[in-house]
Amino acid sequence: MDNYILMNDMVQDHEARMMHLKRYYPFFRLMDTGLSQYRDGSYGRLDMSYIVLAVLRFFIEANHFQDQPVCYEDYRQFMAGLLVRDFDFTEEEADDELYQYIFDKLCNEGRPFELDYYDPAAHQQKTLRVRLIESELKDQQVLYRISSDAVAFYLDTKEVREESHISVAQLLLEKMIKAQNFRGGLEVIGRINMEVGRLMEERHEIQTLLNRHVTEGLAALENYHDRLMKWFSEEQRLFASNMALSARAVQKMETDRITGEAAEEVYQLDTALKNAMKRHEELMHAYMQMQKAGDEALAKAKRTRFRPSVDFMDVGQRMIEADDPELLTYLVLPLFAPKIKKTFPMSRVDDLLLYKPEESAAGELVEKGREQMYVYEDELAEERMKDNFSYLLRVLLDKIKQKKEVTLAQLNDLYAMKFPDQVLENRDYYAFLVHLSQKEHYDLDMIKDHPDTFLEDTMADFLKANPGYEGLKFRLIYLPDETISILERFEMSNIRFERTEE
Repeated sequence: MDNYILMNDMVQDHEARMMHLKRYYPFFRLMDTGLSQYRDGSYGRLDMSYIVLAVLRFFIEANHFQDQPVCYEDYRQFMAGLLVRDFDFTEEEADDELYQYIFDKLCNEGRPFELDYYDPAAHQQKTLRVRLIESELKDQQVLYRISSDAVAFYLDTKEVREESHISVAQLLLEKMIKAQNFRGGLEVIGRINMEVGRLMEERHEIQTLLNRHVTEGLAALENYHDRLMKWFSEEQRLFASNMALSARAVQKMETDRITGEAAEEVYQLDTALKNAMKRHEELMHAYMQMQKAGDEALAKAKRTRFRPSVDFMDVGQRMIEADDPELLTYLVLPLFAPKIKKTFPMSRVDDLLLYKPEESAAGELVEKGREQMYVYEDELAEERMKDNFSYLLRVLLDKIKQKKEVTLAQLNDLYAMKFPDQVLENRDYYAFLVHLSQKEHYDLDMIKDHPDTFLEDTMADFLKANPGYEGLKFRLIYLPDETISILERFEMSNIRFERTEE
């Protein structure tokens, strides 16, 4: 029996122990690398362990106490103050590259920290993934939040892990109120709020998992339920006990007419405890809402188990999180292997025998009404391009008619002067050049009667509306050795447009 308990402790509980240990793994990975290799050790005096814990505390303050996300500029200002205050940095030493380098290490270049371990119960190698900081894109801005694993790790660095941090903190708070250590009680309430914030953040993560993967989300929700309900009734009792102690302390202050700093601490403690109870109730209300969402997700999954369509955005996001490129084969292989062989089901034979063509031949009654004209986007685009091409053609043909030749560089200057509304930034201008380069020689008389491209069709309409270009012929001579700089953004080869008599 003793041997069974021993083996069960080692084998069956190993995965749970590794799940608990994973939150420590990023911290020691960051400590091992440190900053000794950055810029040949110029910043070796920086203590990476202190920086990691300080940044986590900064994120906890912003995300959970102030309920605000963090942008990179907020982190940069915090880090600048920390290095100057705690490491005596000068403005020359602390620069943006150093802040970015430290932040990239904390985020692990956007990838999760991976801890490989062997599961003796399943007889297979597994990988645990954990992040310290998570990001999301909102309103064209990247916002960052601390993960629940990072909050749990930060709390573990200061106190022994029990069934619930809140229960331990509540008992400690009770002792401090009885000992009239009200300032210390305020610190304990702050730790209670951090733990409630971590549980709230974990609820958000489970909600996201429910939306993406119902099976895994329901398993995480069940585990969350077991942990939350296990101590909730005890929490209510401890909150009531501490509220009673706080109320008696306030009453004693008012009876004895005690004023000053001591009275202020008592009132602050009473207010903070009420706010903590409110946050605790909000957590339970949010949990009940998530339970309903879990039931709805399960019902929806049952209804859509065999879906006729695929949400490629969701599949792509899950592939990115799994960090396994081989998963793409499940999407790509079906596209390369279409089912060419067709079959006719025997169940449709009766339909053929019972088919009545005279009934199906009856046409559908069309109600008389005014015919509606629809204009599609591609038609609007063609009309716009034809209109813009006409303006560009007029300048080109006039210049060729006046002079024997003109280059593309000279045309660019002419267009820029003639059309001040940023013609060189107009996409239709470059479409015009592409269409024009399809041929090396143009005869306007022949184009007027026999256009065979989109541009020549536009030319024909232009020539009919604007006579005076009869007999004009020109050719395009490409000059690959000459380049033109466009708006200092890109370059293109020059072209010479030359009038011919052939």
